[in-house]
Amino acid sequence: MNVSISSKDLDQIMDYSKSSLLALHEGNILISGASGFVGTWITSALIFANKKLGLNVQVTAIVRDREKMLSRLHEVPNNLKILEIDYLRESSIDLKPNFTHIFQSTTPSMPSSGSLDHENVSQVSYRSNAALLNFAKNHKTPPTFCHLSSGAVYGSPEPIVGPIEERITSEDNSSLSEYAFIKKSLERDVEDATHRGYIRGCNPRLFAFGGPFLQLDAQFAIGNFMQ
Repeated sequence: MNVSISSKDLDQIMDYSKSSLLALHEGNILISGASGFVGTWITSALIFANKKLGLNVQVTAIVRDREKMLSRLHEVPNNLKILEIDYLRESSIDLKPNFTHIFQSTTPSMPSSGSLDHENVSQVSYRSNAALLNFAKNHKTPPTFCHLSSGAVYGSPEPIVGPIEERITSEDNSSLSEYAFIKKSLERDVEDATHRGYIRGCNPRLFAFGGPFLQLDAQFAIGNFMQ
């Protein structure tokens, strides 16, 4: 069965995120992990926004499996470049350093991408982040570097009344899963590179999704609820 993102969903993204997308006008965007769940949505949304909003952005998608990426897209426009990189074998990125934005979503989080093998998750995550940060250092103008983190970094806090501050993290690493510990470490690397002036970094913490390309038989909340 072919799975794809519907045009209605993409239209809704345009409606809710129009001002943010317009700020990317004529940008040059690098997406690492572009064939994953979140990466596919970001890539698809940018391709759609190019047509819908006239963004005129260039998108380069880093993937481990080009055919997987192609199978997830309705079309491959001229302003999309797909680059195959296996971070377990390659430690550098062979591209001209002229990107305005870099999205880092290369952390295996589903069984199909090797999330059940902790060593694989650890090596891919740390190697990809190091390669991307080193690549970012070569830019004349520090690019916006968006590491897609996870709500898992909050750990398992004691029940409280009221909201949790977005930037807070668990001080007790023993309450963190292996995946959450990796994400927390990557956040610190991004923050350090930001303080050094190499990048303009951010660590949005994503969680509680549903939709095409999310495995319903994995560890995610929606699948557990449905089952």
